[in-house]
Amino acid sequence: MFEEMRNEMDNVLKSSQIDRHELEVVAFDNDSIKEQRRDVDRSCMLLHINSMQLEIFRRAAQTKQEESSALAAEKYRLIARIDDQQGSTPLSTLPNEVLAQIFSHLYWSDAIPAAQPGLFDPFFDRRTTLQRLVDDGDTPVEWKGFINQQIPCAITNFGNIRRWGLFEPRFGPHPRVLPMSDLHENSEDVWSRPSTTIVIDLFEGLGVVEHLEKIRLKPWRNVLISEFVSTKSSSVALKIAKSILQNFGNKLANLDSLEFYETPQNAFGGGFFEAQASLSIENNESDGLASQFTSRLPHASLPSHLLPLFHPILSTISDLETTIPTDYVFGIPTSNVDDLLLLLTLCSSTLQSMTLINGQSSTPSSRSRVRQRLPFSQLKKLNIDSSAENIVVDILTAIDCPSLRHLTLNISPIAPGDIILSGDSDGGTNDPISAIFLHNIIPDIEHISLGFGNLEQDEQFLSDLANPNESGKWVFPSLDSMKFESTVFSPAQIPLLKALAKVVINRARSDATKAIRCLSVPEFSGEESAYCDTLRLFVPEMQFIADQSYEQSDW
Repeated sequence: MFEEMRNEMDNVLKSSQIDRHELEVVAFDNDSIKEQRRDVDRSCMLLHINSMQLEIFRRAAQTKQEESSALAAEKYRLIARIDDQQGSTPLSTLPNEVLAQIFSHLYWSDAIPAAQPGLFDPFFDRRTTLQRLVDDGDTPVEWKGFINQQIPCAITNFGNIRRWGLFEPRFGPHPRVLPMSDLHENSEDVWSRPSTTIVIDLFEGLGVVEHLEKIRLKPWRNVLISEFVSTKSSSVALKIAKSILQNFGNKLANLDSLEFYETPQNAFGGGFFEAQASLSIENNESDGLASQFTSRLPHASLPSHLLPLFHPILSTISDLETTIPTDYVFGIPTSNVDDLLLLLTLCSSTLQSMTLINGQSSTPSSRSRVRQRLPFSQLKKLNIDSSAENIVVDILTAIDCPSLRHLTLNISPIAPGDIILSGDSDGGTNDPISAIFLHNIIPDIEHISLGFGNLEQDEQFLSDLANPNESGKWVFPSLDSMKFESTVFSPAQIPLLKALAKVVINRARSDATKAIRCLSVPEFSGEESAYCDTLRLFVPEMQFIADQSYEQSDW
């Protein structure tokens, strides 16, 4: 617009200049006054135009300034509204379950700081990270309580602190240990924590009942009974445990977890058979105990010779860990699977997870079995740990578990000189365990964890999984999770990795099987990395586990 005004003004001045030339005949040639006046008029016009421009710019700037002020005011108003809304609404946080796992992982992985050797510093801080966080005055009380729930706490009559290291797998490297005889009123919150365990050592004999009587009115969540008494048989511990059950059966029946820890010299001493005899003699007494209370105990870890004693409170057990009882035939340790499983059928209606541990090398019972498989209709997880292969076969062929979905087998190699007794009267076999053998017994397995330690057996097992059988049917069609363990990597294991990649690819291509979605194998490196890349590509939850994290030398 202003450019047009300038052009119009210049046109007018040019026209005036033309008229001047037409009148030159009557005007003086050297008259410059009029020329200068025209220049003055032109300058005035330009000044007027510039003034108009400045006024327009001023008004525009003022308008923009007012708009900016209004926008700033609106911004602060919205921020204040957001702050008010956030002040009344809790901020989104991580779920408590995730936070609990974070703090728990920190507890188990944290190491107590060590002072420099040769230097004594009374002010050196040996607290762990979580301990320092709890002791920090700026940590909110709610957070302190939440963190304390993740730190295992043991309330115990146990006096020998040097032996406390035996419990490290259960309580971790630095639990909070409180003497049972020195608990103050301000420790009331400790009793109700799910991480608190009452540790009862039987070294005092029946005197331990007096300690427990003092805390009868306290909440009991978890109880661990330890047997550090050195005896030639389990009769002493059995007598004390019986007294505890008679006096505190109602407390034990309402625990979250009950565990019994035995020292090696007291374990597997024939106590199972003694306890069975005692149970048959005192059957009426046991029934009387069971009628005194309603049990809700979900988890228990008990040696097999104590199962007959504690069976009144195992009526609702869902997770049980026990040992495979051992007898001696001509000095040879022999596993008695039959009687154990027969006893476990008393709680088979609620038992969902079962772990059977064989504490020493032994052979299956030489007694013939009537092959009527015992029903475990609710069993979903089975873990047979540290057992010889023939014992595993003896167990698997003795139970009927149609709901079983998770199977873990930790098979111990037969030591040189071990004598194998085979007494199956129905044509049992000592052939190695194979995928086809397991499929015929438990075809609906979804997760399997194995460690044979035999290269040829491992290869055959994977080969059975990689392709359908002769009838065109797949082994374990619902299988989608596997785990293999090892401690030592050997180049001889590379073919196993290749076979495993074949299993994953073939089952992913088939519509008749589930794809493998979760796989854990030992950590590999080097020339077999191509197979590792294949596994990472086809398995969503692929995990390579460091070798040193395991104790057995399997796959």
